[in-house]
Amino acid sequence: MKNVKNPHFSESDFPFFVSEKYPESASRINIFLQYYYFDKTLQEEDFASKSSSPFRTTDSYRRVFSFYEPIVTEKKNYIEVTISGDACGAYCEWGENTFLFDKYSGRPITLVDLLSPKGTKSLEIRLRSDNLNRVKKYIINKPDDNSDEYVMGEYYLYNDCYQNRFRDNYDKIDEDTNFHLSDNQLTITFGRCSNHASRALDEIGKFENTLSYEELKPYLSNDGIQYLSNQTHSLSNIQTPYRVFQGKIADKYPITVVNIKHGGWSYWYDKYQTPIELHKVDCVDATAQCFKEGRYDNMMQKWVYTAEWKMNQYNDNILGSFIRISDGKRMSVSIK
Repeated sequence: MKNVKNPHFSESDFPFFVSEKYPESASRINIFLQYYYFDKTLQEEDFASKSSSPFRTTDSYRRVFSFYEPIVTEKKNYIEVTISGDACGAYCEWGENTFLFDKYSGRPITLVDLLSPKGTKSLEIRLRSDNLNRVKKYIINKPDDNSDEYVMGEYYLYNDCYQNRFRDNYDKIDEDTNFHLSDNQLTITFGRCSNHASRALDEIGKFENTLSYEELKPYLSNDGIQYLSNQTHSLSNIQTPYRVFQGKIADKYPITVVNIKHGGWSYWYDKYQTPIELHKVDCVDATAQCFKEGRYDNMMQKWVYTAEWKMNQYNDNILGSFIRISDGKRMSVSIK
């Protein structure tokens, strides 16, 4: 892994992976991380260029993010990458994201790939209970009406948070759950009670739940136990939907397709590198996935769709058709 920097900006660190043994895996990891943060892919030299650097806005050289030096840990079967930095809205705030990638394929790995179904539900119940107890002590005594504004604001912040955390969609373990590993433990992080504007009222911050590997073991699948060991092991069934696909349209136009951000799909022709959004739509064929590709027209204030996709998965290969709406021309699509 190289830490690419931009000499024109301070705190402009970003990981760039190179591997002689697993070149396709390194390429997929780079595409995933770059599209996640910058909505485009870049060459290594782009990061150091003042004109093409992603570390600036489109209309000035003021950086939107401060990217600090990434933390990369390589284990027998996976690579863990932690990227941290500052983002500025009403005020600047530090944050970080951790990603786990399969070393052999470059595919993202999440908790759903490591836990058993029963273990997932049991762990959710445990963590929700732990987090509710953290909040509960802040709302045991309701302040009287003469309390100062800060005390009242804090109470109602945590009271709302406590009620919300009883719902099934809170503290839920899925492909978007943030977590990171160390030699002897796993830490799962859930969002805080406050939003960006009310952060000053929030003494708890993010909910970090740490388990030793011994505590974690009952919740893991057999596949997960072997994968996290020091023995070479490939996961038999990666369930995480996020990934990078590569293939062709009409057997002659190389494309890259990504499913990276909360179910958002995009693709681009490798020759042009311009992302085109794909919107998932209902499909008559229950075994297929259907999409419409398009762009947002600012003048018309609506999406204009230019093509339809219908795709079926066969093991690691996805095959289907691309239909251009303007003239009905149909072309084959194959990605893997």
